[in-house]
Amino acid sequence: MPESPRSITQTAALLAAEAIEALATIMRNPEAPAAARIKAASAILDRGLGKVTQQVEITQSGLGDLSDEELTWFIRQCATEIESGKVQ
Repeated sequence: MPESPRSITQTAALLAAEAIEALATIMRNPEAPAAARIKAASAILDRGLGKVTQQVEITQSGLGDLSDEELTWFIRQCATEIESGKVQ
């Protein structure tokens, strides 16, 4: 039986300090690859300070010809890419 969302949240809360310390260890390790150190530092900042607000600019050129369904798909695709971190 899968865990309930509440128990998952409680478990995550119990492990939060340890997770932050693990990230800090990676971030401070001069032997760790730069990409890993940057990712760890970013994760710490995101959790401590919140993610930076991202602006998305859409110009009308080309979008005016899309149907409502196509435009809705495009907006959802953009939101998914932003949430996954593919777009910064």
